Amino acid sequence: MNTSTLQNIKISETCQIRGNYTGGIAGILDGNAYNCVNYATVQGKEKVGGLFGSYQKTGNSITACANYGNVTATSQRVGGLVGDFSGGTIQDCANYGNVKGANSVAGLAGYVHNGKIQNVFSYGNISATESTHDIGMAFGYSKYGDTEGMVAYYSGAKLTANSQEITVKAFGSGNLSEDNATGFTETQLKSGVVAYLLQQNASSEAKWGQNLANNGDSYPVIGSEHQVYADNLTLNCKTYKVVKGSLTNNPTSSAIRYQHGQTINHHAATNATCTEAATKEYWQCQDCQRIYSDSQLTKELTDVTDAEHPALGHTNNEDGYCDRCKHYVAVKPSEQNGVYLIAKPCHLAWFRDYVNGTIVDEGEVAGTTHSSASAMLTADIDLKNYCHAAEDGKELLSWLPIGNSYDRWKGNMDGQGHTISHLYIKTAQIYVGLFGYTEDATIQNLTFDYAKVENVSTCTGILAGYAFAYSNSPAHIKGIKTTKNCTVIGQGRTGGIVGDAQINLENCENHSSVKGTSDVGGIAGSSTYKNIKCCTNYGTVENNNSSIGGIIGSADRPSIEDCANYGKITSTGWLVGGIAGQTLINCSIQNVFSYGDVTNTNDNPGIIIGRVHGTLTAKGIVTYNKEALLNNSSENIKIVGSGSLTFEDGKVEADVVKAFTKQQIKSGEVAWLLNGSTSTPAEGSILVWYQKLGENGDEYPVLTPSNGNTVYNNYYTCGDKQVNIFSNTEANAHEKYDKHVKDTETLLTNGLYSSTCQRCENNFLYIKDFCGIDGNDLELTANTDGSYTTFKPVDINDDAPYNSPVDFTAPTLNYTRDYLGADQWQAVYVPFETQATDWTGNGITVASINNFHEYEKEDGSGYETVLEVKKATSGEFEANTPYLLRTNDSGSKTITINNAKLHKAESKTHYCMSMTRKYDFTGIYTPQSGLGQDGVSVAVYALNKKGCIAPLNPSTEVGAQRWYLTVSNRNGSNMSQASKSRSINIDEVGEGSTTAIEGIQVITNNEADKTSLNGIYDLQGRKLCKEPTHGIYIKNGKKYVKFNKLGI
Repeated sequence: MNTSTLQNIKISETCQIRGNYTGGIAGILDGNAYNCVNYATVQGKEKVGGLFGSYQKTGNSITACANYGNVTATSQRVGGLVGDFSGGTIQDCANYGNVKGANSVAGLAGYVHNGKIQNVFSYGNISATESTHDIGMAFGYSKYGDTEGMVAYYSGAKLTANSQEITVKAFGSGNLSEDNATGFTETQLKSGVVAYLLQQNASSEAKWGQNLANNGDSYPVIGSEHQVYADNLTLNCKTYKVVKGSLTNNPTSSAIRYQHGQTINHHAATNATCTEAATKEYWQCQDCQRIYSDSQLTKELTDVTDAEHPALGHTNNEDGYCDRCKHYVAVKPSEQNGVYLIAKPCHLAWFRDYVNGTIVDEGEVAGTTHSSASAMLTADIDLKNYCHAAEDGKELLSWLPIGNSYDRWKGNMDGQGHTISHLYIKTAQIYVGLFGYTEDATIQNLTFDYAKVENVSTCTGILAGYAFAYSNSPAHIKGIKTTKNCTVIGQGRTGGIVGDAQINLENCENHSSVKGTSDVGGIAGSSTYKNIKCCTNYGTVENNNSSIGGIIGSADRPSIEDCANYGKITSTGWLVGGIAGQTLINCSIQNVFSYGDVTNTNDNPGIIIGRVHGTLTAKGIVTYNKEALLNNSSENIKIVGSGSLTFEDGKVEADVVKAFTKQQIKSGEVAWLLNGSTSTPAEGSILVWYQKLGENGDEYPVLTPSNGNTVYNNYYTCGDKQVNIFSNTEANAHEKYDKHVKDTETLLTNGLYSSTCQRCENNFLYIKDFCGIDGNDLELTANTDGSYTTFKPVDINDDAPYNSPVDFTAPTLNYTRDYLGADQWQAVYVPFETQATDWTGNGITVASINNFHEYEKEDGSGYETVLEVKKATSGEFEANTPYLLRTNDSGSKTITINNAKLHKAESKTHYCMSMTRKYDFTGIYTPQSGLGQDGVSVAVYALNKKGCIAPLNPSTEVGAQRWYLTVSNRNGSNMSQASKSRSINIDEVGEGSTTAIEGIQVITNNEADKTSLNGIYDLQGRKLCKEPTHGIYIKNGKKYVKFNKLGI
């Protein structure tokens, strides 16, 4: 319920209340409550209270309310009055019911973030099933809780933690001590003394009482009509034990007296100072801390201020120095358009106090905060007189942060490039920095020098402890820099700039040393859902627990872009990385650079990320110094300690993650790559990475532009190599050299040559005198898979001696040949693979060798031999394979093949056989003669210019990229002279024909009848002049089997 007031409400014990965020009166109260009582049993899961499940409004109160019902929850934050307490005051209230839950369980409030209890009483038993610490009669856990007046509880109640009874106490864990509460025995409670004391401190709206008659009340009751009076009563001031006298429900006029301890401290009267009024003389009991105006301690004082002598006020000059108190004080600055202009340290001190409400403008109520106030620095600010260590005769004076969790600062501050020096903080509070807690605030363009921040609590940074911005808010932190003279020491969530950054960070640079426990980073300790862009860390970062990184300790769903770490990261804990200690859920990194050493004695660190928990997408380039030490070694550097990176657009790790030597880094190469391999940003974008090159230049890329530190790539091309030359001056043009300049050449075992280029100093490989042309060296690149590639187009002419010792790929192949025309067949044997369409598309008929046929002449005078070839219109032709070409027209033709695969020069032999003979086709890449010299055992043939395969004269040379035919008898006998002198005709059997017996083609002298099936053939495909008398043969396309009569 919001901004409401609930009063005079009673819930009967007959009611049943169950749920989450559950209370006997209301689930959530965001207003006031008065005189509300619950008797019903309350059950729920989490944030369950006898009165309210959650109470969260600063400035409101719960007054004169009580719970008598039992409260039970299955989870955490369970209280007799309130389950979750986040602000306001609970005063003059009591719990009498038993309370049970898992964790953060208490008689009054289970979990306390902020808020105060005043004049309260807790009686019932408390049980926590999953905690031994966060359980108490007043609070289970208190983060910033406070007390005032009496906090009383029954010392005989049972506190049970994990089924074990523990010593009764008021506060489980957190910021409060047992000195803030008092436990009373059953006898003391029954006597009425606690009811009396509570009533003495009660607010005007409350009434405590207790029926002291026989069978009356056993404890004080809020709202009772039975007021308790003292009858000549004297109590021990510390234990409240009755020394003499009694308590009664009958009205008396006597006042309570106390028996004090032995130590009474005397305080002399003091004069008024600049900030404090004069004080009266008084005496104070050391046991109970009550104050009196006389040494006999009979006249109690509530205030020692001498109203007749108020504070004098400061007599300070314009710089804030007061010559009366000898201190520097705050001075109000001038204002322009609603923005305070900070020109001096005293102005910044005033702005802090004005935001926090410790200084107010005339006419304002004391304590009025100004969370939306904005400021602008107009000069450098030195805070050495406003915060400093306890040294050189000075007392410790720690800077109080601007804004806190109660009153979050929501303004803007522009440092305009000025420096704040000597910020000093030494404290033990959460949210610590120049700013404590900011909400939707923008801070920019500010440098810190000689800052020293030390905190033994969480959320610590030099700029801010905790900076928060809502989704889609324009608020940001930008252009913040710390120098190497700064230090920051904290606990969890500690950063050089911000402890916990729930806000976008941009262009921040940390040189401070940073030390903490968990979630520790050079820029920020932790961040959720926000972006970190263009930030660098140069400082050392150390921790002894989990999650530490050069940029951020723990990143939950942010993006980290264009960031670098140059500092050394050291941890004795776990989750350690050069950029981030750990990333959670769904994060991304883009164009990040890790240069510094990373050392972790307890885990597996990563040079980039300690642990990826969820998905981390790497974009652009992720690069690191390959000479950096990861656990004192630069060998086997891990990118990620545990987990893995994810890549977009089908990329793999090698495409994105790159390692460079210090020399490469100093050259400017890494800065160029991080900029997306450009010095000219795309429209609407800017360059991010810069580097001063040359002597006295930067060792590594930086994110700060200065005169002349843009990196250009004045590359030139030498052969297939791009040679990068990085400079701060842009070249007019990029030179291109087609070939390397050879130095001493070396013949390798694979037949290639190797040399070092005299121009670019790169080693390169080449085929020496390619295709027999002097000086025509063909340069190759060795690929990682062992293959080779040339970057240049390759030209091969027919009849040129092809001499590659390796297979390789060329972007383009141009093959040129002279053709006889008139459809005359020509032999071809080439080292590259082709498609039939490569030839036919250029008007060239291509045919593969199909079969040989030997058949009897029609006149019976002998046999003829015919080579059948099959014209191809589709399909692939393998390299180093004999086949035939022909054209209609004579002259030169060139075919072009893209992404050509060329094979090493090999002379291969392909053969086929008949029943009596073997036919060997041998391809060659160098001209050869003397091939027919045997003249007895074999017959050697080659294609002549008439398109026939004719016997080869031994003195005739067969050209390169040709094949020749060798015919021999299968039984090893010599070839007859008649056989050797016969030419072999070539006949085309049609497209896609086959040589299987079912489809034997008939060869006749009639050109029109070549594809008919008429005729008689034996099984070897030879044509017979007459039908056999027995055996298997083919006649007119049908198979026949004929037997001798004796064989049947």
